[in-house]
Amino acid sequence: MEEGESIGEEQHLEGPLSNTSMEEGRLLPYTARLDIQPSTLTSLSAKDLIVFLVSAKKPSYRSRILNLLKVHALSNSNFGHLLHFVFLAYTRDIYPYVRKSALEGLISLIRAGYPQTSSFYDRAVELLLDTESVVRSAAVQVISEYGQKLPSSGDEKNQLKRDEVFIRLCSTGKDMNVEVRVEAFSALGGIQLVSEAVLLQTLSKKVLGSRHERELLTQCSQNVHLSLVSSAAGAFIHGLEDEFYEVRRSACASLGKLATFSPQFAAEASNFLVDLLNDDTVIIRLQTMETLFYMASFVDLNLQELHIHMLLNVLMERDSYIRSAARKLLCIMKWPDVEIFKTAVAGLRCSLQMYPQDRSKILSALFLLGKHNEKFTVVIVKEYAEKMEYSSNEELVLDKAEVIILLVLGLAANIGYDQIESCIPKKAFSYPLPLVGNMSLFMRNAMHPNGSFINLFSHDSTASFPNKEINDLLNQRLTLAPLEECEGKLTFQKEEALSSIIHTLAAVAQTWPLIKSKCIDEVHKILRNCKQTVAMMTVACDECYDVLVFASKYIKVINLLASVWEYVKPRVSKEANVRLLDLLLKNLERNLLRLKYSFSGLSKEENFHITELMLLTFVLRLSNTMSKSNLILKRIINMMPQVALSCEDGDIKPSVFVKELRKALTDVSDDKISLPFLSCELVELFSLEQIMLAERFKFKRAELYVPGNDSENPHPFVSGFPTGIKFRMILHNVCSKDRLWLQMRVEQLVEHVFVYMDIFEGSDYVKECTVDFPFYRTPKTASFSLWACMGLECSLESDILHAGGRVGPRKELTYLCKENEIFFASVA
Repeated sequence: MEEGESIGEEQHLEGPLSNTSMEEGRLLPYTARLDIQPSTLTSLSAKDLIVFLVSAKKPSYRSRILNLLKVHALSNSNFGHLLHFVFLAYTRDIYPYVRKSALEGLISLIRAGYPQTSSFYDRAVELLLDTESVVRSAAVQVISEYGQKLPSSGDEKNQLKRDEVFIRLCSTGKDMNVEVRVEAFSALGGIQLVSEAVLLQTLSKKVLGSRHERELLTQCSQNVHLSLVSSAAGAFIHGLEDEFYEVRRSACASLGKLATFSPQFAAEASNFLVDLLNDDTVIIRLQTMETLFYMASFVDLNLQELHIHMLLNVLMERDSYIRSAARKLLCIMKWPDVEIFKTAVAGLRCSLQMYPQDRSKILSALFLLGKHNEKFTVVIVKEYAEKMEYSSNEELVLDKAEVIILLVLGLAANIGYDQIESCIPKKAFSYPLPLVGNMSLFMRNAMHPNGSFINLFSHDSTASFPNKEINDLLNQRLTLAPLEECEGKLTFQKEEALSSIIHTLAAVAQTWPLIKSKCIDEVHKILRNCKQTVAMMTVACDECYDVLVFASKYIKVINLLASVWEYVKPRVSKEANVRLLDLLLKNLERNLLRLKYSFSGLSKEENFHITELMLLTFVLRLSNTMSKSNLILKRIINMMPQVALSCEDGDIKPSVFVKELRKALTDVSDDKISLPFLSCELVELFSLEQIMLAERFKFKRAELYVPGNDSENPHPFVSGFPTGIKFRMILHNVCSKDRLWLQMRVEQLVEHVFVYMDIFEGSDYVKECTVDFPFYRTPKTASFSLWACMGLECSLESDILHAGGRVGPRKELTYLCKENEIFFASVA
């Protein structure tokens, strides 16, 4: 009875393996159907999976079993012959996703090295005409894998087969479905060693007429229908002109891969690629630059003069990534003559004038451009030296872009020191520290062995002031010893870098008399040079990164303090000055908080120095009529225990400013503010001392971004409803006791989300995680930009109140990263 039931049930089995013969490459039906849960399938062997595949009625079961068999195809070669028949059989299943899974199984067998793959190719060619796009896309992948596994020997039979596969893929590039076209053009880039005649045919819409090419296409047509042979004509042109940017991007990338095998094809392809530099989509322009860079790395890319002008126009693009890609391409290109080389230098000069924020990157590109074309560079250096402008007193005008280009090309040219000195006037080197700071990315490898080039930058300039004391101070040598003593390459060892930082901070402290005398322009100039020097050392010495970042931020604080001092005790008090002073003081306070809380392990001396600067800031805010006196006074009172704690051991002696501030606080009650605060006597007692670094602290910082989000790929949302955002967060030197907040801002709307430290994985130095956070107040608009950043609570500061009971941090926040722009578009 049981056998009868089993046999009767066997007659109702579904699927391509039932009631078939082995001659067609199929299995005999299984004689007993068993019931099994889907979760149990993963633990079964290949034979058991095939057994249950035969009896599976649901297409989802068959698809899942085929996916599991793919794993066995890659890991176990003993069942290759059996799986061969199984996968081929199920490519005829009535359900498209089962056919897709079967085709993916064939791909696994090809990758595992299964030898008998010609039948896979034939079946995939048949399925290129399937009605379902997912099946056609999988068939393209099978053909691509088959073509990549063809032997690379010079056998004519293999060459014709490779060309045939390539032509098949070209015909699929005209498919009606976008995803299939994308897959087809991606597959074309993987077919290597295609005949040059076939490659050239893809760039011409007319069938090429040379005898060799006609013979080759005729040979291919023996195995391929003649209409498909003609489909190769202009295949890449159709791909580059496709209305969907995904197809254009795929065609562009594959074009670059194929160009490395044929210089003639590369020359023809570059003409079409340059036209894509005018594409409306940023992604396509970026992909084009990457493709041209890839081609130039393998073949000599000689563009026509018209195309070079189009390439130089990219240097003026608004998008910084495209400008960067264009500069990289210019650096590795071979230039045919000096006139076109001059055009490239002129393009970089225009970019330097239009985008001064890219100065260091442009100078680096200019240096590499000159280094790779030394013959042309010497000619340019001599011409630029003749064009240098002189004022009436024969001093150089050093703010011209030509002077900077002259110096960079002079260092890039591989000529002797004597020629450099004769070609370039010495006064051109009187713009030392800012220029050296911008050139630090490449000057390390450009130094003369005896340091002669460094000596060229030793020209000193002084300013004349009526006050003798100020002039004496300005005449002091504030340049750093390592810049004068370095021999050979500009490489700072750790000890030298720390010593140089101490000298830099000493120079910063020496600016205090100038600040009090309100020689603010000269102070800004000195501090700017100090900051450029620190930036140069940051590139050269990675071991002192945390200390160098601290020094850079400290210099910024003193620079802000100098700007504030310009408006302290003005001769004429104006409302505009009062407002500007209030803004400067708030900015100074934010930077001091960042300096105090963004570094872990600060010593008592460092903390006390920063706290004293914060007290000075609060006193200055009290003297400003726009500040809220009671709140500021409360913050000063809350900070005094920190001062007392730092001074209780006797190692730190409070300054006169701190002592007098303590006395003034004793006269202050809750309902009365003492007049000494409103006078400037307390401010006059402050004196800036040199900060002493203990060098044991670490810089806290964060990285925040949303994977896959940009202006071309916005995040979908429904207006008025919350939307989830997947953030990628990376923390550096942030401990588990710190309180972190994610701040999300849309114009004036701000939301805060508390970030728990237990969601991060990693060490004490680097932690990272990927997490979804909601944004609730989506605006009623078609699209918007959200700005997100990570903030750290300043634990020792006063509590803040949020309007309307809004959730947020209890303390002031100091931000660990820059705001990241996230793009949204309504699904409607």
